[in-house]
Amino acid sequence: MKISLNLLKKFVDFNESDIAVLEKTFTDKSAEIDEVHFQNKWLEKVVIWKIEKIEKHPDADKMQVTQTNVWWEILQIVCGWVNISEWQYVPVALNWAVLPWDFEIKKANKRWVESNWMICAEWEMWIEWEFAVSHWIMDLKKYFPDIDFESKLWENFAEFYGLDDVVFEVENTAITNRPDLFSHFWWAREAVVIWVWKYKKDFSFDNFKLDNKEKYFKWKPKFSINFEIEKNLAKKISWFTASWIKNWQSPKWMQKILNAVWIKSISLLVDITNYVMITTWVPMHAFDLAKINWRNIQFRKSKKWEKLVILDWNEKELPENAIVMSDNDWIFDLCGIQWWENSWVSEKTSDVWFHFATYDPVLIRRASIAVDKRTDASTIFEKDVPVSEVEKAIKLTIDLVSELNPDAKISSDLFDYSEKQNILEKINLSKEKINYYFWEKISDEKVVEILEKLWFWIQDKWEFFEVKIPWFRFKDIEIEEDLIEEIMRVYGLDTIKIIAPETEMKIAKLQNQYLLSKKASDFLAKNWLHEAINFWFLWRNLLEKSWFDQENLIEIKNPLSEKLEVMRKSLISYLLENSEKNILNFKKFWLFEIWRVFEICNWKKLEKTNLAFILVWKNFFKWKEILQNLFEELWPQIDFKQAKSPLKYAHWWQNAEIIMQWKVMWNLFTLHPKIAKNFDLPKNTICFEWDFSKVFEAKIRIKKLKPIQQFPSSTRDETRVFDKKTEIWQVLKKLKWADKLLKNIDLIDEFESEEKLWKWKISLTFRFEYFDENKTLGDEEVNNAHQKVKERFLSF
Repeated sequence: MKISLNLLKKFVDFNESDIAVLEKTFTDKSAEIDEVHFQNKWLEKVVIWKIEKIEKHPDADKMQVTQTNVWWEILQIVCGWVNISEWQYVPVALNWAVLPWDFEIKKANKRWVESNWMICAEWEMWIEWEFAVSHWIMDLKKYFPDIDFESKLWENFAEFYGLDDVVFEVENTAITNRPDLFSHFWWAREAVVIWVWKYKKDFSFDNFKLDNKEKYFKWKPKFSINFEIEKNLAKKISWFTASWIKNWQSPKWMQKILNAVWIKSISLLVDITNYVMITTWVPMHAFDLAKINWRNIQFRKSKKWEKLVILDWNEKELPENAIVMSDNDWIFDLCGIQWWENSWVSEKTSDVWFHFATYDPVLIRRASIAVDKRTDASTIFEKDVPVSEVEKAIKLTIDLVSELNPDAKISSDLFDYSEKQNILEKINLSKEKINYYFWEKISDEKVVEILEKLWFWIQDKWEFFEVKIPWFRFKDIEIEEDLIEEIMRVYGLDTIKIIAPETEMKIAKLQNQYLLSKKASDFLAKNWLHEAINFWFLWRNLLEKSWFDQENLIEIKNPLSEKLEVMRKSLISYLLENSEKNILNFKKFWLFEIWRVFEICNWKKLEKTNLAFILVWKNFFKWKEILQNLFEELWPQIDFKQAKSPLKYAHWWQNAEIIMQWKVMWNLFTLHPKIAKNFDLPKNTICFEWDFSKVFEAKIRIKKLKPIQQFPSSTRDETRVFDKKTEIWQVLKKLKWADKLLKNIDLIDEFESEEKLWKWKISLTFRFEYFDENKTLGDEEVNNAHQKVKERFLSF
């Protein structure tokens, strides 16, 4: 949001004119000012100049050499523009002037001809900002034919042109809870409340009321529009038509204000709609009645597959249930976002339909996201424009049309449609609580003064104030503390006494859940996994793509977009999407997430914590070992076994169930090859997800430490080929009891191939550790024990 100081001057006089003080006061008491733009910043060394002589450049076809008398010498400028002529008055940047983009003007040689200064076009001076209407040299006599420029020579161009505005830029997110601050009218009121300005003597809020409608709507109606309205799309809709319009250029004062806030000046009617929007906080639109079938207009929700014709007769597909206006032939307005190009006003427009509305903010937001288009109007509509502001916008529009187009006449009645509104909210504000938060006694008169200036209706009830909330603060003010915050910011935070509270400092006791989560997160990070943080919401298409079941999902009643349909009950789906994006840039990566999941169980909505990771290009058995180390570090008594009924999105044999205290906690598995293909991931992508909440409830056993062994152990390696359907954990279980000297078995390598003979086979290499607590084993004893292991291998 950009605030023009010159527009605010139409409503207020200054108590304080120092820009630095204004910036600090607004930031401290209203909303943070991100930046201050001085419109004349780039024009300090730009003056009005007259070209006296023009000669062709001796060594460049597209350049000309201009000359003029500067006091005691002839000064020449080499210029590449073609629309210059002798005795022309132009703006010129002097040497050492710094124009936009930090372009510094210096004396130079252009193809061996000396050149001083620079003749400027509009865009080079940022007069039209990035919306420059001309790329030609600015011919001042053409712009101002009635001015004697001989008396203006060497005058500062910014002062002459009236480019003296100061623009405060406010980040939109800083006023999310204060949508009233999207208008200059309410910024003026805010400035008066915080005592930096005061209202002009001739200013009155009654100037914005439509009390005497007969004064404006006295002509015999020329247009009687048939307007069919679908309910629950807008709280208020108003419109009127005007005829005998001349859509000429808007006055300079309006162009300058619009340009100051970076809105392109187009024509009188378009400029009026933009001026009304930034002034009153009500977006509006002007339609050419000659281009639409005004005898039958529908205000409704869009249907599936409907389209809107935009630039060059291209069609844009509309989302379902967006707010639109249509006639018998076309949809001509995607309300608050985009309109049919052919319905817009032009130079030939004579009859205009001025349309005002306060649309449903949720529907506007959804449509804006769906069509991927954001406008100033849609941003304001999403904040929920109150119905009380529409009357101000209508009155200002009528006044501007009458003033700037004297021959125009209102050619219809004022149409006004309103849906039932909520009554004003009331909050009882305790006087004791006000003093408690201020740490001192604040007079009742001061409280009443501040709240009334903020447009709250307040009544003294002895021990408390009964406060009614105005329409434009409903979403912002909900409890007593919100009102106290309003009083405090206007009163001044720097005036409140600073008193340190007296209390006993205690060391906070960290919860076991946090400690376990932190320990697991640190362990995975040390093993080169990167943590991902995703939204709690996802969309059904992602679940279908990853083969996750869609039962027991918690649905969102009013999702802002299709990507926020349901709450996730698993972390894997989002991690797969993360991996799909990362695989474009990295061949190997490993992601994990520890966060919330949600589902319905026995008709109850449950929230729990899950741990999940996804590993691209890693050995399944190697990561089973690392994961087992994690479990041994945190929760002893963990065991693995082949899953009897693998998850449908898991590989048919590379999967394992994790057992803790005789319960299956979750699964470690290689991703199903078809799902890996859906996300363009390699076949050996490993996934894991664990219900962390069960661990918090489990009874943890203390890990017992073993003494260091006194005698060395001996190892033997053995490789065997197995069928891929073989349950390896059963093999290891039988081998474990082959001999009493066998103490440990580790899987150290695996091999598989796509060749026909190996299609259903896998080669595994195990390492067997032999040890005796009472002596050092000889080779013969180790070989005899290992022979028993080899004999058991033959049974598989």
